[in-house]
Formats: sequence, structure tokens, C-alpha cells
Amino acid sequence: MRDDLLFSFNGIDYISHEDRLQAFQEMRRVIKKGGIMCFSTHNIRNLTALPTFPKLSTNPVKMLRRILKYLHYASRNFHFKGLRNERYAIVNDGACNSRLTTYYIKPEESLKQLADCGFSNSRVYSLESGKEIVDKSEMDRIRDPWLYYLCEVA
Repeated sequence: MRDDLLFSFNGIDYISHEDRLQAFQEMRRVIKKGGIMCFSTHNIRNLTALPTFPKLSTNPVKMLRRILKYLHYASRNFHFKGLRNERYAIVNDGACNSRLTTYYIKPEESLKQLADCGFSNSRVYSLESGKEIVDKSEMDRIRDPWLYYLCEVA
């Protein structure tokens, strides 16, 4: 009997870089030989420019809240496009909570982290198509919001 592990819905993206690497090492430690791990993580190549200005409202309080939230978000994330070429980045993307930071990573960097932590035969899959992404040129072009990884313990 083998042990498998699923870390669902980008959960690994809400811990620090150091804790992420330690989590991978611990996952590798507890999964028995022949077991697999599956997880998803945010794709750094999906980082885009800031969102458009908030939708107008006739309610002045609601409109002021929207503007303040937008300005807070914009002040913390004005550099999104420049981050797409980094190996990984931890940003406040405002997706879930304005105080929560999200880890974004290049697929080839994820594969390197997994190999460094002892996983073998790690594979990357597209969120949009479900197809395996096999070569570097595909990894450079993929813009899916997040990607799935399937890794084995040899």
C-alpha cells in the first residue's frame, strides 16, 4: 500500500518561501516509496497589470471604500508585470484578503524546488486544458492562473 498526498487549491502558496521548502521536505519524508503528491500553485506568468478603476456607485460611502481599497491594492502591487520574469514572488494580490500574500512561481522553478526536496518524475499540467506541459517553451508561454504538479517518490 502506498501513501499519496493532495495539497489542494493552492494552499502551499500562503506560507513563506522557507516554510514552503520545509513543507515539501516534510511531505517527501512522510510519503512512502511509490507514493505520489499532487498540488497546485499560482503561475507567476499570469501576473498582470493592475485592475481597472473600481465600478462607480451612487452610494458615496460604498464608492469611497472601493477607491480606498483600489488605492491600497495599487500602492502595494504597482510592479506586477516586472515580476513575471522572476523565479518566484510573494505579493499581495488582493484576491482573497488585502492582508494575505500569495506565492507565485515559474513552473521550472517549482520543478527545481521539488527535485531539491527529493521528488522524482515531477510533471506540470495546465489548469485550462489539463494537458501536460513538457518543454521549456511551453512553460515560458503558459498564462494559466495556476498549474498542477504531480510528483513521485522513488
